[in-house]
Amino acid sequence: MRSSSQIGRSFGSREIEMKQCSKCLKELPEDAFYRGHGQCKECCSLITRRYYVAHKAEIVAYKRHYHATHREEDIARSRRYRKAHYAETRVSIWRWNREHPEAVQAHTKFKYALRAGKLTKPLFCTLCLDGEHVLDAHHEDYSKALDVVWLCRVCHTRLHAVRN
Repeated sequence: MRSSSQIGRSFGSREIEMKQCSKCLKELPEDAFYRGHGQCKECCSLITRRYYVAHKAEIVAYKRHYHATHREEDIARSRRYRKAHYAETRVSIWRWNREHPEAVQAHTKFKYALRAGKLTKPLFCTLCLDGEHVLDAHHEDYSKALDVVWLCRVCHTRLHAVRN
């Protein structure tokens, strides 16, 4: 038997069950809660954000270690996702290309010069001198399409993280 606080309004032939959040004490519909949680989704989200801010360095280090040790699994997962969500992926790429025409033009000119042999890819990253990782060509200025800095994926990611 349900108490009167558990039964809410009826919606058509279906009753909306109400539940009280143990954190904010608001009376909310049951779909505002994760299954098995006493706190509403909004409170859970706030708790998660606070935890992330307090433990950001540990979380980032763990993720970096995980991705380094599970690289092949991550690549396979990414490929499966792109295959399963082909249309959305194409729309995302199309939107980026439309919003960054100068970058697209620089990338196209660069790829052509690389294939034509006008540019050669070095064996090592110009920052860390690492030859183990995949090398990316980084454009400092898209108006100079053939003026690139060769960086390993790690250095390239860090460079963009610092700039953003």
